[in-house]
Amino acid sequence: EEERVEEEEDDDGAEPPIEEEEENEDNNDNAHHPENQDESDENEEHNSSDDDDVEEEEEDDNPIVLGGDISVPAFACLVGIFEDPANKEEHTMLSVPLTRLPATLGRDHKTSDKNFFGLGKAKALSRAHCIIYYRDVIGGRLGQYSDNTSDELVYHPPDSNHKAAKVIRPKDSGSDDDDDDDDDLPTTGFYVIECLGKNRIIVNGQKVKQGETALLRHGSAILLASFSLYFLLPNVDGLQEDGENKDGGGGGVKPTTMQVPNPSYEEYQRKRMLNSGGGQSSSLSSAKRHKTKEIADDVSISSKASSLTAQSTTTAATSTAPTPQLKGFAGLVEELNTLPVRTLLKRMTTAINNDEWERKHQMLGTAIAQHAVRDAAKTRFIRNIAAQEGGVARAEIMKWISTSKMYAEWSAQMKSKMEIKSYQSSIGKALLKAGFVRTGTTGRHVRWTLPADISTEDEDEEEEDGDDDDENNDDGEEGADDKHNSDEENEEEGSDNGDGSDDDDDEHEAETNENGDNDEEERVNDSNSDEDGGDDDDGDDDDDDDEVNVHEQNDQDDDSGSDSDLA
Repeated sequence: EEERVEEEEDDDGAEPPIEEEEENEDNNDNAHHPENQDESDENEEHNSSDDDDVEEEEEDDNPIVLGGDISVPAFACLVGIFEDPANKEEHTMLSVPLTRLPATLGRDHKTSDKNFFGLGKAKALSRAHCIIYYRDVIGGRLGQYSDNTSDELVYHPPDSNHKAAKVIRPKDSGSDDDDDDDDDLPTTGFYVIECLGKNRIIVNGQKVKQGETALLRHGSAILLASFSLYFLLPNVDGLQEDGENKDGGGGGVKPTTMQVPNPSYEEYQRKRMLNSGGGQSSSLSSAKRHKTKEIADDVSISSKASSLTAQSTTTAATSTAPTPQLKGFAGLVEELNTLPVRTLLKRMTTAINNDEWERKHQMLGTAIAQHAVRDAAKTRFIRNIAAQEGGVARAEIMKWISTSKMYAEWSAQMKSKMEIKSYQSSIGKALLKAGFVRTGTTGRHVRWTLPADISTEDEDEEEEDGDDDDENNDDGEEGADDKHNSDEENEEEGSDNGDGSDDDDDEHEAETNENGDNDEEERVNDSNSDEDGGDDDDGDDDDDDDEVNVHEQNDQDDDSGSDSDLA
């Protein structure tokens, strides 16, 4: 019994160490259990996410604010960032106040255009990449077109090209108005952006290609190459009734809209209404005109150019259906090809005086260039070079154009709006379109053969126009013209020029025969006087001897062609 008691005591003393070992084993098992590990990871992630939320809240407390006060008065302002394609981590903030309208945007270059606003030296930008201007629903434009620094706003009524242009209405990212009709345009005037370059632009996520126009609202986003810009209008105090701006912005302020009274435009609208034959007042509401066979009695302005002009029932009954015409730039090219060159030159001068230079003016210059190179091919100066050298160089054509009485001013105008390489390229394209044939492929010594449809009759007509009498032509051209003019006078009058150096054999023979006839008459008169009592050198009065002397003298005159006998 004593032994059993001792064993029990020993067992009781060993129990505590065994329990400690079991607890240690349980702790080790819990440490390596996967469920417990996941719980610890979740706790760590939760702690890190809390830290991120704190950082985001701190960033939200300091948002990037665009716009604000600017140092100069402006119609609008473009603000945003430029992302360098070489290093996308670097961003440059920029702000471009549009102080003049229309505003042309593009790559920095030397220009005298006061309405140009450069965005930098990025190669993805064209020199005239896009243009922002203020217009109305029918296509008229309001801007500063004077060459001086005057701030006067001038209204230009729409022409056929602007009237046919369709305005894209991209949706605002912050607008949830599903009832907004994309075909309706504001009737109080609005800003638009037109893409001029080959590289498209993006307005509120919608692509705008070359020649297309998109509506600009306050806050519209513009993606222009590596530029991310916002279009901002000036703000005034006050809210709308609902506490928000009409354009979907929330704010405290609303963008202003220019309200410019224009008596000329009102007179234009009145005449337009009378010419339409409706006799009703013009409606400026947004109601669309349905395209039916019935003729509307009143005039309603809509966004589509085809429904801008209303016709009366009488006019529709008596007039015949018009021939279909091309629209856009194709129609403009067709129109320019039918106009005389002097009309084209007047249009170009008017555009330059108004400080206008758009795509249509470049096409106008191309049409004039075709007339210029063809007129150059009609001149003796160019034709002589082509005959001697086997063709004429482009530089020689450009030299004639720059000194021509008709095209000198146009040449200077083109060089003031274009770089010299672009001007040379336009002349080269005009040579191809005018019928010139290139004799080589590359090199500065390439020559062009003259068009086959230009004859000498065209050359005479060109002389009547007076282009070859330009006193500013170079010495080579004057010398060539003087030589040919003197040759023609000698052929018509049959007289010698007095220096005995005429190279024309036929002309010299004609002059010699005429001189011989004059000498023969003189000798006959001398023989008659000898018969009356005068003696010859030998003292012989025989008539036969006189006739022999006359013929011998005539033969000598024919051989010598002496100028002393003429004297």
